[in-house]
Amino acid sequence: MAISTLSKMVLRCPYCGEINQHDLSLFAFSGTNSCRLTCSCGTDIASLGTRDKNHFWVQVDCAFCEETHISYYNRKDIWGKDILSVICDDSGLDIAYIGPKEKMEQVVASEDKSLAEMAQDLGFGDYFSNPDVMYGVLDCLYQLAEKGDLFCHCGNYDVEIEIYPDCLELKCGYCQSSGMIMAQNEADLEALQGMKEIELTPKGFKCLEGKKLKPRRHFKK
Repeated sequence: MAISTLSKMVLRCPYCGEINQHDLSLFAFSGTNSCRLTCSCGTDIASLGTRDKNHFWVQVDCAFCEETHISYYNRKDIWGKDILSVICDDSGLDIAYIGPKEKMEQVVASEDKSLAEMAQDLGFGDYFSNPDVMYGVLDCLYQLAEKGDLFCHCGNYDVEIEIYPDCLELKCGYCQSSGMIMAQNEADLEALQGMKEIELTPKGFKCLEGKKLKPRRHFKK
């Protein structure tokens, strides 16, 4: 009977949104009891550990509830033939997958979703004042971020997004610059679709053409 010693873990970074794929080798635990998984943005997003090489714990920073979840598995669960789902305790959603490398391509494809697709999957339609406009705005921001055209003046490209019923707040975790993007009607969506680049500044936003969006830094729910 063949025993697998190599598996793969797929999860989304809760800080920059990037899909991460990490190889998990059983031999990596031969000289240590734990290992950390780091996103390309430099943030530690998960860790695995064991005491006896047969029972393992998996700790994941959740992209949905922003908490840290820890789960316990046997060795055959992680280095087995089937895909293992790590689940968020609060939402019940899958936050990570572990399984054979040859079975993970479909998982990666299903996880590589835009912000709008994730919002739809989470059932946020009733939460938004105008769901179609909000999904369009989220898609625009996602496309700008994918091309590196959404960033802060301080050089940070990992801009945080907080979503409200009729607008979004973009925030820089480094210099604390912030500003609002409205998502109430078609005019708001059309205004965003005309932007080729968005730079977050202490006074609001600046687009590629040099036009400034009206800053709304102090937002109350």
